[in-house]
Amino acid sequence: MTIIQDSNNDLIFYASSSLTSPYYLVRLVNKITAKEFIFLDQSPVACPFISLELNEVGKDGVEDPLTASIKVDTGSYDIYLYDQASSTNLDYTLTNSLLFEGEAYVYSDEDLDRTFL
Repeated sequence: MTIIQDSNNDLIFYASSSLTSPYYLVRLVNKITAKEFIFLDQSPVACPFISLELNEVGKDGVEDPLTASIKVDTGSYDIYLYDQASSTNLDYTLTNSLLFEGEAYVYSDEDLDRTFL
């Protein structure tokens, strides 16, 4: 999964929830520093996949993890998707269940420009 800084990112997870109208908590854990980034979103699509939108706000943006607007450092991450009934809980240990785990990579615009030269 790829996330670009200072952009709206569509994140697609092949998973489904047993909850009615769940909120999804996404947790990114940097593989080197173990720094965590967490946000919430609700998916308009529930099966066979979950589609979420992450607004990576960039260095000057305003963060609001309850509306999926966060700053994320560049790097390699483990990504986890949890479902829950709460629209305000940001503690993954209090969620209903872990639905997905995988890898994500966060790039800056400059990284992408150099990659595709």
